[in-house]
Formats: sequence, C-alpha cells, structure tokens
Amino acid sequence: MHDSQPATTSYRLRIWANGIEEEWSVPLDGNDANALWDEAAVTACDMIRDIKFGGMRPDLDWHFEVCDPAGTVISRFSFRAERLA
Repeated sequence: MHDSQPATTSYRLRIWANGIEEEWSVPLDGNDANALWDEAAVTACDMIRDIKFGGMRPDLDWHFEVCDPAGTVISRFSFRAERLA
C-alpha cells in the first residue's frame, strides 16, 4: 500500500558567522522559491535588526543560505561589517 501523504521537500536555512555554521540554522518546509526567498530575507533582516548597540563588531561576516535537499545553495544573503580606518 502506498503512503497517501505527499512527500515534503526539506530545504534548510543555513546561517554562517565568520565561516562557522551557527547552531540555529533551521529547516524550511516547502518548495516555493519565492516563499523560501522571502523567509530567508525576513530572517536576515530580523537578525541584523536585533543586534544591540555594541554587538555590531568590525569584521562581522554573515551569510544566510537557502539550500535544497541535496545541499545546493539556491539563494544567499550576505552582510559584512568593516572598520576601514
């Protein structure tokens, strides 16, 4: 007998800080590229907005990547803070 539930595609939002994947990377359900893009964009904006005064340090380098079930990056948002002088 076949399972009557549709297969779900498991995408992942991987969050990298200075080259290290953060433990709070999260699974994403669905396969709508626009919805996955929107969720990654909102998450990136929320995290940057939540940095408190003094928490934004020079050389902060974040990447927010949406990966498909095979691990291929399908979209990426990047944020880098630099002190130039």
